[in-house]
Amino acid sequence: MLSTGTRANSDATAAHQQGQTRGSNEHALTTMALSMYPDIDLLPGHWTPLGGLDFDMVSTEFDDIDLHLPGPSNENISFDFGSESVMGRRTALDESSSSSPIAIVRSNAFRNSHWRFQPNAHDHYGAEEHNLSLPATTGDHPTPESQLVLEKRMIPSKLGVVSRDRLLTVVVDNCQPQNLSKVVASFPSLELLDALIQFYIISPVARSVSLFHIASFDPSLKRAELLAAIAAAGAVLTSDSALTKLGYAIQECVRAAVPKLWERDNSTIRDLELCQAWMILLETSLWSGQSRRVEIAESFLQPLLTMLRRNSKFRRSGYCDISVQSDDNGETLDQKWCLWIQQESFRRLAFRLLQHDTDSSLALMVNPLVSYAEVTLALPCSNDLWGASSSEDWKSVYLSKSQPQVFVFDCLEDPEIITTGGMRVDTLATGLAYLSCLPQKGTEFLMKCRQEELFKSLEQFRICVDSSMPLDIIMRLEAIHLHIFTPFEAIQVFAGMEGPEQVREMAPIVLRWTKSDEARKAVWHAGQIFRAAKKFPRGQIQGLAAIVLYHASLVLWVYGSLLKEDELDSITSPQSNPQILGQTVWLDGPNDTALQRFIQIRQSVNN
Repeated sequence: MLSTGTRANSDATAAHQQGQTRGSNEHALTTMALSMYPDIDLLPGHWTPLGGLDFDMVSTEFDDIDLHLPGPSNENISFDFGSESVMGRRTALDESSSSSPIAIVRSNAFRNSHWRFQPNAHDHYGAEEHNLSLPATTGDHPTPESQLVLEKRMIPSKLGVVSRDRLLTVVVDNCQPQNLSKVVASFPSLELLDALIQFYIISPVARSVSLFHIASFDPSLKRAELLAAIAAAGAVLTSDSALTKLGYAIQECVRAAVPKLWERDNSTIRDLELCQAWMILLETSLWSGQSRRVEIAESFLQPLLTMLRRNSKFRRSGYCDISVQSDDNGETLDQKWCLWIQQESFRRLAFRLLQHDTDSSLALMVNPLVSYAEVTLALPCSNDLWGASSSEDWKSVYLSKSQPQVFVFDCLEDPEIITTGGMRVDTLATGLAYLSCLPQKGTEFLMKCRQEELFKSLEQFRICVDSSMPLDIIMRLEAIHLHIFTPFEAIQVFAGMEGPEQVREMAPIVLRWTKSDEARKAVWHAGQIFRAAKKFPRGQIQGLAAIVLYHASLVLWVYGSLLKEDELDSITSPQSNPQILGQTVWLDGPNDTALQRFIQIRQSVNN
């Protein structure tokens, strides 16, 4: 909530009328950001401290304990920024010069922050191999596998002894010699590895169903590197600290094993399962909350992108047409089904990488590596076709959907295609692809002449899919709007990323932004991000959703902390519209009349 009610502070108003210039006000507000919140840790990076994770990565709740929000009985979030005058803080503000103790503390905090990776001799490949051995269990402590309660199995085939041995071989071949005996003696059991694989497959966070063809997924036929990557990702998704550390340790071994295969036999760079394993490693690392892994994920994205790009998997020419009705080349129906599964798996992997690249760009504030112009392949098929359990079922569904293939450019021109009945597309994957192909940077990266076209496309997309829009889509859509209306990199620096001197350099930009209509639109979209976040099931605010929530929180904090007294006074002045006096605007509520009054009237008053 943003309260626009009447706030009178005669002392502050008088002080402003007695010779305060714009420059001195901006200096005061700049130093205010340093002195008001000396303990806030908004320093470079987006990641939690480096080291072993002894907390619950999955079931971290989005509730009043974590974010100091109202309880479940309150539907709306109230942001009340108080009415203490800026001039009344002058003594504290003047103490925030670059040589003050507060500035020095904040500068040291930046240099010592774990949020941005600081390489040292203790961080290296093999440093976590001791976590490959699970701790011994006693009667008082249940075994890790007993804590994994699986209500269902999505893949009926279980992990076999031979597959477990092959998985262990991958780990052992990439361990340091002095750790081999302990790893072999205490490596997870067959039952635990099978449970971890199943846990990843059924996890709604992993969205594995969109990547793997579950109906034909047989662990005994999959590469050991892929099984190891899946098991590692499943372990990380659990709420058990020992299993989380185990997962990251296995991941390190897989990260070393896959490039060895690629180097030993270059034909394996076209291998689907190795590419899928690498994709899982990238996703697990990027959202690990550990700065070293995040930097590794950023740097190791290029190899997979290059292999898919050079294999034409982003282009239509990289896929062949499959005729279900004809008997070309004497292929049986099962053979055609297997070929189709292979092609569709590559297609989904390509779009998964496109989405990952976009998410990484947004999270790390870097340019994306994939241009939408090079994505010319057909969109992923519908879930009923992808989920067919046999070749006969696949043929039946395939023939019932006689519409031609749909491509990304078709959706960019007409988003309504996403929800058109009978189309052979995966709605969620298509929506994510659509948003990935739209600009996701702030206004400084967008040509003004293209903004109107972009807004029109976004609103058309919102209207087309609003009735069935998944939360992932909502978060991304609101994030795009947030960055369009926000100089986000300037806001991050202003919040303290680069030290006190850089805060002062960014102050004019941020101060001008807070008085603009773009700022008011931005804070509303930030509120809408909170609104969507509250709808997420328990423990599922992870990955990009967590980053988007951080961006929204930072925008709201900076905007709220820099609301100037003269602006608040202007709302209560005789020239302002009395209809908004005493009125409350809910930023996490619907786009109603009160919100529009807040945006438009504040705009006319400020101008």
